[in-house]
Amino acid sequence: MLKKISLDKSSYEDIYENAMRYIQERAPWWTHREASDPGITLLEMWSVLTDMQSFYMDQVQESHYRKYLKLLGIGPQEGKCASAWVSFEDIKEDITLPRGTKLTADKMVFETEEEAVLTSNSLCGFFQKENKNKMDVMSLRRKTSFSLDNGELLFSFSLKKAVRAGEDLTFYVLLDEGGKRNPLGEGLSEQDFFLVRLAWEYRTAAGWKAARVVRDETRALLFSGCICLRTEEAMISRGDSGYEIRCRVAEGSYDVMPVIYKICLNVVRVLQKNTLCCYETAEFSPASHLVKMKSYLGKTGELRVLRRRPGNGQQEDRSLGPEEWRDQGLGPEEWQDRGLGSEEWRDQGLPPRELWQDITDKCVIAPPVTAVGEERGVYFSGEGAVKIVCTDSEAMSQYFPCHVSGVAAQRIELPWGNVMRESVELMLAQGGGGLYGLFRRMKEPEEECSEYAWHFREDGVIVLGDGRHGDIPPASERGLLPVSLALWEGGRGNVSIGRIKRWAKPELFPDLKFTNLLTGGGGKDRRSAKEQFQELAARREQLTAENRMVTEEDIRRLVKKTPGLMIKNAQAEWKGGSIVVTVFPVKPLAGGACVEVYKRCIRKQLEQYRLVGSRIRVEIAGEE
Repeated sequence: MLKKISLDKSSYEDIYENAMRYIQERAPWWTHREASDPGITLLEMWSVLTDMQSFYMDQVQESHYRKYLKLLGIGPQEGKCASAWVSFEDIKEDITLPRGTKLTADKMVFETEEEAVLTSNSLCGFFQKENKNKMDVMSLRRKTSFSLDNGELLFSFSLKKAVRAGEDLTFYVLLDEGGKRNPLGEGLSEQDFFLVRLAWEYRTAAGWKAARVVRDETRALLFSGCICLRTEEAMISRGDSGYEIRCRVAEGSYDVMPVIYKICLNVVRVLQKNTLCCYETAEFSPASHLVKMKSYLGKTGELRVLRRRPGNGQQEDRSLGPEEWRDQGLGPEEWQDRGLGSEEWRDQGLPPRELWQDITDKCVIAPPVTAVGEERGVYFSGEGAVKIVCTDSEAMSQYFPCHVSGVAAQRIELPWGNVMRESVELMLAQGGGGLYGLFRRMKEPEEECSEYAWHFREDGVIVLGDGRHGDIPPASERGLLPVSLALWEGGRGNVSIGRIKRWAKPELFPDLKFTNLLTGGGGKDRRSAKEQFQELAARREQLTAENRMVTEEDIRRLVKKTPGLMIKNAQAEWKGGSIVVTVFPVKPLAGGACVEVYKRCIRKQLEQYRLVGSRIRVEIAGEE
């Protein structure tokens, strides 16, 4: 932590007495020093102001902590939604779940992260070295494990239907993670960490063909997650055993061999959040006057259609003439097209003139869908780019729209304390006529911004600009229109979720059944810059405390937290001018590639704590 400092310990009395002595030295003729003297009154006032200024200069503000973290390359830590995996079963025909489809666990709402296609294809075989089909055992409700052998071929499975050439196959692998492998954290790609490289192959008429790995969230079978493969040629069946795909080790070796519980299709990742408002973009043209909604709120919620008002070189909107624009409170000097692009506006310090006209009354909007697989469309006979704002009618009617007066530093208090900061995007009415101006997404204010910049406070209050920092919207009777708004249910560490067992709208999915494979987790609350800095300081306190030696226990503790590894113990000693760290993995490492991964990861872990002038050498116990 930063030590408490004091730039000036002088109190009001000290400042006042020093000023009086200064007067006695420089102006001995000034003899009337009672409070009734105007000069003495001013002196008292300046003493108070100087004392106040000294106090505020001593404070370490939140903006200071943000600046310190930025110098260290650390950004603000936002809240994070908990997540879980949901498995859909007994799919009779292919079904598309829209992005944002809502499921619930008691009162907690979960959403599908992206559009998901549930396939009627299914697994019909799981094989290991003995080539015996164990699919019946894997399909049991109880957890049955399959230990993989240390060899090139790990396992294979087969599908009832072939995956067509050029299409993707996504499946979920549920692994035994009882070994407590350290989590990898965020920002690590597949190239940053792996123990082995796997080869996924499928059977074709010309033999085994390598499938392209589009996505592997398991890190080559180290963690439970989804794997997405793409086939380039037609698959052929293996008699009655279906269409086979196999997995083998192409490079490297495991420290602990994976144990598989289940492989299944139709598994979707869901996030613990509740989107109340979102938008979809589309383009109406002479060839296409109908737009089909894609998101869950687009299919089930209330819709408002906004068309971009022509400007900045676009063709003028002829639906309203100049006189009509003027009648609606839009002066030609204010909104005339200056022929400048967005970059030029920014260079001249001008806000972007991005106006949207409400054309909902000019559109034909289909009613909300009543069953899974139904389509919902919006028809408009005109042309142009549109933004279709989709809202959850039950949740939004209690608050929006709200009045915005357009005064500096106005506060807009959202009625929810768990608003996702980066999910908030707003439009504000620009005068009359159903015109809206789009305002930027809300984020953490920059260091140089004042308290009254347009941003979220920690309590979920939006504060408008103060005239120098941030935006001050014009006065508006129509008020605020949200185009993106989501709530979240984070929690420090894992979140106790329970069973995800029902749809938010059960009538849309009457025949679909699902279950969550693992208890959800990973949620965390938003943290202030001060909290982040205090944690960082406390983490380094033991190694940087004055007159303290770095002990073997310090190094052992840090090594055992190396992301992605399973480490039983570590030892450290001073040898040959370096700190030699000997690491004992949970099980002996087989193969030089695995040893090199261990060394590289541990060196990277210790480097951020290495004292200036010291060198670290990592060795693996039992290494030849």
